[in-house]
Amino acid sequence: MNTLRRAYDDKPLKPVSRLTGLGHIFIGDQESLSSYEFINQNKITRIINCAGTHCMNQFAGEGVVYLTFYLLDMDNSLFLDESNNYSNLFKLVEFLDKGEQNCENILIGSVLGKSRSMLVTASYLMYKYRLSAQIAIDICSQSRRTRMRSAFEAQLKDFESKNMYQKLTPELAISEFAMRNTHFNRIFRIDTSVQSSSTGLKIQIHDSIRDITVYKENIEVINQQTEKEDEEQSSEILKPIRQITPGPQAKNILKWRSCSPFIGG
Repeated sequence: MNTLRRAYDDKPLKPVSRLTGLGHIFIGDQESLSSYEFINQNKITRIINCAGTHCMNQFAGEGVVYLTFYLLDMDNSLFLDESNNYSNLFKLVEFLDKGEQNCENILIGSVLGKSRSMLVTASYLMYKYRLSAQIAIDICSQSRRTRMRSAFEAQLKDFESKNMYQKLTPELAISEFAMRNTHFNRIFRIDTSVQSSSTGLKIQIHDSIRDITVYKENIEVINQQTEKEDEEQSSEILKPIRQITPGPQAKNILKWRSCSPFIGG
């Protein structure tokens, strides 16, 4: 069994998590998708519903803009479909980029906030930030403390082989570097000093940086070190969900669940 996958086994899955490196994006489950308090208090104005067959767009009339995908929690469910020229991916990138430009908070959700929402999120990270499939998978796994279906990871790795990435611009290069830096700092627990003075040195970023391989022999130790930090961050995010006290305008909304009892990711 994969070491990282084993490290996450038997850990309770949280309703919602912030995406590492992109604080305006949340990955969540049916509870976060249907919580008026969570949507309102975190100023979520865009939602990507990855499980449209099982989850309804509950707040469409409440000022929330939706993008819906009808993925199934099955190995043969395709998001990155070459036969339709990856239209899902380009709709996703356009939707997320518009939200980022408008400084909006965005929720990417599915029934469990697991396989489907992680597949969609990782696809965006790969295309937008020119990340390898493995790094995109690891970022999503760190954020959600779980792994997506192996078949979905294989789908991402197959897409990587197509070498399709967004055109690199100076602005995107900075964002790409920041995303990688956040990821590797978290992996290796690198501390930085605000007292360090500028060296005046310049660096050249090459695409070959995506070939960096992170060895995970000690991933269990790394996870234990970050567990407390994750719990502290999650407690604030989850407060609106755990302590729901519906107000007059939320009572009717919360009587109805947005998702069916279908079990899936």
